[in-house]
Amino acid sequence: MPNCGTLVLALGTAGLVLSAVAQAAPVSRADREFMDTVAAMDMTGAHEGRLAQDKGANAEVKDFARMLVKDDSESFGHLEEVAAKAGVTIPRGIDTARIPEIRTLENMNGGRFDRQFSRDQVSAQERALAIFRHEARYGENSDVKAYATSMIPVLDNDLKRARQIAAAK
Repeated sequence: MPNCGTLVLALGTAGLVLSAVAQAAPVSRADREFMDTVAAMDMTGAHEGRLAQDKGANAEVKDFARMLVKDDSESFGHLEEVAAKAGVTIPRGIDTARIPEIRTLENMNGGRFDRQFSRDQVSAQERALAIFRHEARYGENSDVKAYATSMIPVLDNDLKRARQIAAAK
């Protein structure tokens, strides 16, 4: 007759393996692409926000930029956790020289910068909201889907704020 301690150890080990498998639910190609896209968007948004804090003229633009840096940095941190749990590696850096919006903004200052940044942010926030809504509706991995769903109110707020600032410019 097997030793009871051995049986408990075997069952416990099997439970841990099953638990680990359950936590790392499969990640579809579309979910991976979503995570890669969002990682790049978050890093780009944070970079543009820091540029706006340095180059912008309007206090409201600078305040919005601070909020974007915070929101995009927090989103990226949350995405890192979701990706790690799913066993997915996401990008950890961007090549700013290859992003036309950043190159354009780097060559501007003051009111001209504020107007361009505001227009760019309306487009960026509209695109992000569409991508997140699509993932929230059609995503396959429950953790990725939950992340997308949780970010929609933040993105909606960012878009409203971007539109207000762009309308004032």
